[in-house]
Amino acid sequence: KNNPCSGNLYGDCLDVKVTSQCNANCGFCIEREGWNPLHIKTADEIADVINNHPAKKVLFLGGEPLLYPYLDRIINQLDIGKSTFITTNGLLLNKAMADKFHNLTAMNISIHHYLERENDNILQIKDQHARSNYKMLQSAIKVLNNFNVSVRINCNLVYSGINTYDKMLRMITLAKELGAEEIKF
Repeated sequence: KNNPCSGNLYGDCLDVKVTSQCNANCGFCIEREGWNPLHIKTADEIADVINNHPAKKVLFLGGEPLLYPYLDRIINQLDIGKSTFITTNGLLLNKAMADKFHNLTAMNISIHHYLERENDNILQIKDQHARSNYKMLQSAIKVLNNFNVSVRINCNLVYSGINTYDKMLRMITLAKELGAEEIKF
């Protein structure tokens, strides 16, 4: 109930933190010092807990939830009637991964600059092999759209990044080019 990222979009929603690991180090991350469970449940146990929870909406978070290797398994085991959402930085999202999320309702992708290099600087990427790749992201979003998964870009307005009206317009253009249905600043 106290998650500032949920806003009014999710309403009665169960937030599920599947991992504390992240491939970025964003200065504004609300989960940096967040809750880290001592006992990690298996994918089957997580799906069972979610299915037995009364919330109709489920938001998968991390760290970076796409680092959790069985996320698709959890989502595919959820009862019909559960709306499922993932919030990701998108660094790992590609066509093959997107193809695993048939039962997903929506994906929120955090992109904080229209230039890949600047987005990487804002994310403070930990993994030297991970980099923003908007062409790869565009291909993945196309796959998600084919499964009727809606995509929203989340963009934090930070002084070193998107900090003017013109830059906001450029972010809106990027969101459209990527195939996102919506952008949230």
